[in-house]
Amino acid sequence: MNIIFRIALPALALLCAACSPVRVTPFEGHDVKPDDSFGLVSGIFSRKKSSDVAFVVRNATTGSEYILSFGEDTRMPQDITNEMVAIRVPPGRYAVTEWVTFATITKDKLTRKAVTNPYVFKEFDVGAGTVVFLGKYAVEGSSGMSDAFTSYLAWEIHPLPITSEEARQRFVQTYPAFVESAFSCLVCADTVNRPKRVDPTYGLPAHSPKAFGG
Repeated sequence: MNIIFRIALPALALLCAACSPVRVTPFEGHDVKPDDSFGLVSGIFSRKKSSDVAFVVRNATTGSEYILSFGEDTRMPQDITNEMVAIRVPPGRYAVTEWVTFATITKDKLTRKAVTNPYVFKEFDVGAGTVVFLGKYAVEGSSGMSDAFTSYLAWEIHPLPITSEEARQRFVQTYPAFVESAFSCLVCADTVNRPKRVDPTYGLPAHSPKAFGG
């Protein structure tokens, strides 16, 4: 599967960036019930022991931002595997505009990058009592030496295959009160328009990380 976002930075550069905490939007408990005052934005995420990663979900009208973390907030770095999570947002029109990385222990921001991938992310509507599933993603972090004197940290986010029905079934297993709620998937194998003969890359140009907002 193609890389959807990628960034690599000298480790020393991150010392200047780590000056403000990331305020992650709390996940909803599994007993949450539909309500006319909000809808849910959800996803399935995996990550290795590395800095935390999150999507910035922005209201297109008000500019309000909601930070959807890639899995459970932990005190220390740990592996997260296929965790279904959801946050509540007021009804309205939204887009995933940026992605951020931040330190697990201190929550200090490390990087914040715009999402520019036109194939995957687009504005979407969240209705009262409805669910929008962003997709299934895995993030990988790595470190190394770019030369004899410079170390670096790098992150890559990969989309993983899932159908909208598989996503819906997994969602209602986690949030059973939403079994009758309207459910839509932004990035699923059966919902993304892909050019012919480009499969199964969700229509993403092969080996072109620069196109992915990183």
